[in-house]
Order: sequence, then C-alpha cells, then structure tokens
Amino acid sequence: LIYMKEPLQSATNVLFHCREDIMMVGDVEYAILSAHFHCQFAVLSGASLSNAEKECDSLSMEMFRLKQTQSILENASIHHMVLQLIGSDKDPFAIPGITYKDEDEVLDHLESSGNVVFANSIYIHRVVTACFFRRYEYAADMIEKYHSEVGKGSLVLSAVMYAFFEGLVAF
Repeated sequence: LIYMKEPLQSATNVLFHCREDIMMVGDVEYAILSAHFHCQFAVLSGASLSNAEKECDSLSMEMFRLKQTQSILENASIHHMVLQLIGSDKDPFAIPGITYKDEDEVLDHLESSGNVVFANSIYIHRVVTACFFRRYEYAADMIEKYHSEVGKGSLVLSAVMYAFFEGLVAF
C-alpha cells in the first residue's frame, strides 16, 4: 500500500495546481475534473479527512457556481465517502437544482448514460468505506457489481485498487 500512497500524494499537489492553471486559460470542465481527482487522491492517500471534507464542500460550491451539474454529482460521491468516514450525517446530495435523492440514483444515472469512469469512482468509494468499517461482505458485493457493471472500462489505477480490495475481502 505504501507504494501506492506516495505517488497519489504527489499527484494530489499537481492536480491542485493544475486546476488553477487550467482555470486561467478558461477550460472549466478540465479544471473541475482536475479538482475532482485532487479530492479523490487526497482521501485515498491518507490526507486529513476534516481538510478533505472542507475541500469537497468548497469544490461543490464552485461547481454549482460554474453550473457544472454532472461534476457536482461526481464530487458528491467523494464527499459522501468522507462524511461517512468522519461519522457525519450531512447529505452531500442535497444540492439546489439537483433531482437525485441519493447516491444510488446517481449511480443508476451514470451507468445508464455510459459514464463508467465516475460510476467506477462510486464503486471504489463504496468499497473503501465498507473495508474501513469492516463490512467485507458488502465490499465483496460492490467489487462483484463493479466487475459486472463497469469493470470492462476500467482504468489501470482502478483495476489495481480493486485487485487489492478483492484480496483483502477474500480473507
């Protein structure tokens, strides 16, 4: 796991600064995508959860201001994971103008629209959270669902993470 942590931490800083640079040239969508991965990598590499919660909340507000509706939903998944890990019952899906009531509806939307990258993110967040709370059967179910639903379009990092968690829940 240590071999994965350092590269993710390094990438987190790059993605944070990239976001600012990309916004300066006016590419809102890629700036938001960079910010999304910044938040995700920060959490997965062991950043402070209270800082991650503040960043996720701030990013959601920025996305709302920039009218990046799809991105708000994707960020809400990371935010939801962070909130679960810190024991908060705050609802990151309670966003003005958004009609999804929870993460399941967002996941259904992403899968039906063919957005496997961010559907994959939701599955990863669910697996990480389940393992943290020692809910290994649920984590195994999410891994299986990932393989059947979105695993064919998997990214290399995602495949490595799923292999790690698959091994973890096998015991």
